[in-house]
Amino acid sequence: MPDSSPSTLAIANKVDSEFDLVFYGGQLRYYEDGFLRPAEMVIRNYLQGLLGKYFSSKHVSEVFYTLESRHFVERIPLNVKLINFQNYILNWIENKTYEHDSIDVKFISQLPVNYNPDAKCPQIQKFLDEVVDSEDQQVLLQYLGYCMIPTTRFEKALMLIGDGANGKSTLLKLVIAMLGQENISTLSLFDLSHRFRLAEIVGKLVNIYTDLPSKKLEDSSVFKAILSGDPITGERKYAHPFTFKPYTRLLFSTNKLPTTIDISPAFFRRWLIIEFPHTFDEKKRDTGLFTKLSKPEELEGLAQLAIQGLRMLKEADEFSESTRMAQLRSDYERSNNPVAAFFEERCIIDAEAEIKKADLFKLFIKYVNEWKLPSLGRNEFIEELKRQVPSIIEVRDSDRKWRGIKLRR
Repeated sequence: MPDSSPSTLAIANKVDSEFDLVFYGGQLRYYEDGFLRPAEMVIRNYLQGLLGKYFSSKHVSEVFYTLESRHFVERIPLNVKLINFQNYILNWIENKTYEHDSIDVKFISQLPVNYNPDAKCPQIQKFLDEVVDSEDQQVLLQYLGYCMIPTTRFEKALMLIGDGANGKSTLLKLVIAMLGQENISTLSLFDLSHRFRLAEIVGKLVNIYTDLPSKKLEDSSVFKAILSGDPITGERKYAHPFTFKPYTRLLFSTNKLPTTIDISPAFFRRWLIIEFPHTFDEKKRDTGLFTKLSKPEELEGLAQLAIQGLRMLKEADEFSESTRMAQLRSDYERSNNPVAAFFEERCIIDAEAEIKKADLFKLFIKYVNEWKLPSLGRNEFIEELKRQVPSIIEVRDSDRKWRGIKLRR
């Protein structure tokens, strides 16, 4: 290196000769061993060796600005038919495998396990049988397969629920081990609207957060946008905002489902809720369980179960929600909006029908007491009823009635 300070352009050209770069989602990435990896620290280390005494924050910033401008792409093409394993690329629909350099696809992620169609996971299967009911296992494996490919086709989030030592945390650790820590973000459901945190989900297969606190979700708009793959804006500190289409699936665990301001059916419809019904004695806990479950051959077997689940999901074109799961989701909606639940279960719209306001409110109070739901005052009930049934009319005669609604027979 000459004594005079090298030019930014010359340094950027040197970096380009060493790295196959892309600037996407506010982040430089370089292609190596089958996928696009985060490049910032690798390039910083390279520049430190290249520049020696000329290495400075000014030089680095100028080089990064040049590289980012040169390699910007608005999106990275995605192929939902392909899963990028360590040893092969799998076309899971046609059941074909490819060497990494044999097809012209640049993946943004790679699973840290090998594709082995003969792999089994007896230890993981035994664990699943102990912690999750058999009907719910199918949905769980469908969702794990769904997390392997870059799509939001089904617009669903998964919530694992249950008290105490019941296997939720161990299962999520297994999911992380199979999908890869580098392919996972860890935002709480309550942090999804944070402008700087949101950038963390770019290029991530799934967002996993364990043990959600029991508090109210004040804003569900970004949650729904992520699940639908709608364009959203992210921002990294000291950098310009950028727009991207997420394909990150959302997976959470909790002891108690969070309450929500959004009581629309569209919000509750997006949830798959799996109960972990069994509590295990902490004194009898196998402290080496995760080590046994996370052996490479076990994770390869889990990947095979997930692929089978993904194929079942494609065939059915919907998740195989069990009766218990549907009940949990219905209970979740009922507990957050007892008026909507009461109307859906006990009432129907009839333009000519009339019912006394006092009688309807008494029936509502009886309903919430029966289901042990949070009650509402008369005025709150009226306000929410009008939201649920915009066509309803108040008849202000001596009896004070509602017109446009009647009880189911």
